[in-house]
Amino acid sequence: MGLRDGESGIGVKTTFVYEKAGTCTVTLTVKDRAGNTDIRSITVTVLEAFPMLLIAVA
Repeated sequence: MGLRDGESGIGVKTTFVYEKAGTCTVTLTVKDRAGNTDIRSITVTVLEAFPMLLIAVA
């Protein structure tokens, strides 16, 4: 499941698809069963994606 800006995900794996190029801050918050939490943030640079060309061979 992809996330949108300002949304959060729960689980071992969460994905996000950026809609445009730019610099963004990504924050990960981890909470264990004992209630301990840790928060880490990084800055990522999103590059512009090129359109994909699909070719079918019959």
